[in-house]
Amino acid sequence: MSGSVADDDAPVRDTRRALLPLRLVLALAVVVPLVVFAAASWNLYRTALADAQLRVGSAARVGEEQARKIFETSNALLARVIDQMGDDSEETLVARQAQFHEQLKRMVEGLTQLQGIFVIGPSGRMIATNRLYPAPRDIDFSDRPYFRHHQSGGAQPYMSPLLTSRTTGEPFFDMNLRRSLGNGSFGGAVSISLAPGYFANFYANLVHGEPGLHMALIHGDGSVLVHWPQGSGMSPPGDGSAVQSARALAPYSMRVAAWIERDDALAPAYREMALLAGFGFPIAAALLTITWLALRRTRSALEAAERLRSETALRLRVEQA
Repeated sequence: MSGSVADDDAPVRDTRRALLPLRLVLALAVVVPLVVFAAASWNLYRTALADAQLRVGSAARVGEEQARKIFETSNALLARVIDQMGDDSEETLVARQAQFHEQLKRMVEGLTQLQGIFVIGPSGRMIATNRLYPAPRDIDFSDRPYFRHHQSGGAQPYMSPLLTSRTTGEPFFDMNLRRSLGNGSFGGAVSISLAPGYFANFYANLVHGEPGLHMALIHGDGSVLVHWPQGSGMSPPGDGSAVQSARALAPYSMRVAAWIERDDALAPAYREMALLAGFGFPIAAALLTITWLALRRTRSALEAAERLRSETALRLRVEQA
């Protein structure tokens, strides 16, 4: 009896054994494309973020070099003006304002990043500027933060946030130095007004052909002096939603930042994933369908063969009886 049960189970085992390779192929037709797609997508994701990090890092370095060069040039120019003033009093400097005005004009000639250079006396009144002659003496600058900063012996140089000119109405930000007289007393300040538009034009050229790339020049207090593209987010988000890089501009209390929103950084990867899915999944689906049909037909054929074997065996037993 046990031999009869074993003989009855043998066809089932044979059928399962015959179908096993096709079942493995069917499983692989599902698993392999998913694994390959997941691995390729992860690689595309990492590559896109790494490329974005390189782009923002390079832009921030170039922006830092440009800003540092401008600031160092401006600082040297301020020191030169203070040198030429010597230890003269405010009254003496005002008396030779015409000559001083011409000197200042020559010193800033060709420096398109500058809006102007201004010499402020210890009284808070303007002594001279390259922009106007005679300099307006009726405006009191003693309430300006930079003036109070230098009066109190603050760190040098002083970098202002974004301001609006009282004389021209133009936006600007200042770099200025304290002028100290020979006896150490406060002798006023010399200030250079820098044009935000100069930096914005540089950033526009820098990010041209770099979709999604943002640039900003940021003051030490966190306020934004310049940003590009205009009308976009003015400073890099702090919630991790952007790939970003920042370069400090010590000792100028500034930093240059470059960033790309993560969605923009990953857009190329998403496009390639879509192409990969559009190309790979139909092929995988076709392979899956073919394998399933083959499995179904093979099962049907094996079942038909088993039925024929059973009928033949039954006929032989009948004939022998």
